[in-house]
Amino acid sequence: MMVFAVNASAQEQPIQEVLQTGLVYPKEHGEVQCSFTSRWCKGTAHPSLHTPLNVEYDITDRRQIEIDWNAMGRPTETGAATTRGRGDLSFGTQYCLMNIRRSDFHSGVRFEFRLPTGSVEKELSEGFIEYEPYHIVARDFPKLNITQVYLQVGVGFVKWLRRRRP
Repeated sequence: MMVFAVNASAQEQPIQEVLQTGLVYPKEHGEVQCSFTSRWCKGTAHPSLHTPLNVEYDITDRRQIEIDWNAMGRPTETGAATTRGRGDLSFGTQYCLMNIRRSDFHSGVRFEFRLPTGSVEKELSEGFIEYEPYHIVARDFPKLNITQVYLQVGVGFVKWLRRRRP
């Protein structure tokens, strides 16, 4: 995944606030960030509304932990009713290195663990535990209006915990 971000405001603003994420930029020690957003996904066979609640806490200036819980709503296959309920719960931790060797390069290592707390029968969860380690690299371009380029590489491992009944 590559993300390009440009901050065009006259006053400097941390990029994680622009993107609503701390992709590689940690916050300050002891800072807590809570976010609650809505996302409508229409491109699937069953469109759905996701409303994730995310809480991040920075243990140090380089290390953070987070918890993410997703509430969902989606029409049933017949379209006659809407299924609502809790989705999966995930936990994550991240360690960041900023301005490596006094350069404009940054790096982060992240690990996420997702538990299937949502109902598989209602299609609010896929029913598997997921482990996802990944590495993030970022480069600042201060002369290009505070532009940043990110590269994220990771792999996901899954283990079925609950399956939908036939």
